[in-house]
Amino acid sequence: MHCLQITLKLPPLLMSSGLPPAVTSVKCAGWNYSFTHLWAADSTGQITVWFVPEDGLEFLPAKTWKAHTGAINAMAATWKHMITVSDDGFLLLYELDSLHLIRRLNVLEWCAAKGLLSRPDIPRRLKCIDVVEDQEEGGMMVVGTQYGDIVVMSIGRLV
Repeated sequence: MHCLQITLKLPPLLMSSGLPPAVTSVKCAGWNYSFTHLWAADSTGQITVWFVPEDGLEFLPAKTWKAHTGAINAMAATWKHMITVSDDGFLLLYELDSLHLIRRLNVLEWCAAKGLLSRPDIPRRLKCIDVVEDQEEGGMMVVGTQYGDIVVMSIGRLV
């Protein structure tokens, strides 16, 4: 056992105010439910990932990138993917093993195209997300907005 006395810092990127970005979401995830990576999202839309050590506290940086144009508000993980939602209205889906972006969904456009929004002219910020996986019946993903919408999407059995 180790005494948890470590602080990880985001890469030096300042906001327009000159202050460092706020960490807005953290999630441990890995390929097929192992916890091999620590994901951190921030208020500038940046994601930083560290490798989680099997022993000790030597977290090694894996990758940092600008993912969204707005603050990332929440993340959710499936057995194979990390999903981020942001103030920019986009939902991004990344592969956990490669950290590559595999899908970019403008939730407002998607909902408007399906006739799911009463006021599609009002921009929505995506504020929260939850995923329920079901390998047999297909899972569901739920995304909440600052405008009070709750968008429920089927994710099938393979996400």
